[in-house]
Amino acid sequence: MSEKDFVQVAKLGKTVGLKGYVKLHNLSDFSSQFKKDATFFIKNTKEMLKIKHYNTSNSTVLFENYEDIEKAKELTNLILFQSIEKSRQTCKLKKDEFFYFDILECEVFEEDKRLGKVVDILETGASYLFEIQSDEKWV
Repeated sequence: MSEKDFVQVAKLGKTVGLKGYVKLHNLSDFSSQFKKDATFFIKNTKEMLKIKHYNTSNSTVLFENYEDIEKAKELTNLILFQSIEKSRQTCKLKKDEFFYFDILECEVFEEDKRLGKVVDILETGASYLFEIQSDEKWV
């Protein structure tokens, strides 16, 4: 699998307490994927982290083999990744909803004229802006 087959789902923060919990900053719209026995990849390694416990009330997570504060400190600032395939399985979309990774690289047309392709999606609070790259300029 290449890097294109994975999507960022969370960033790990500082340790919380003495038992190895770390703060989890969810980078996705699907907090339901963070549950006991769920596994995630760490960028640039083949290491996988398996959730032992996830506390939804304060967004802290305990991983197997990191059950003390000193070991858990190694996880600070790491980015967790999930395969696109697994994301499709575990994250359920409602009608007319799409994953970001399905929208990126899509071509955009207006009245049969090609404007370009979507290269980024920017969250602006209540809405989203698509950054479109055309052959001529940014739209």
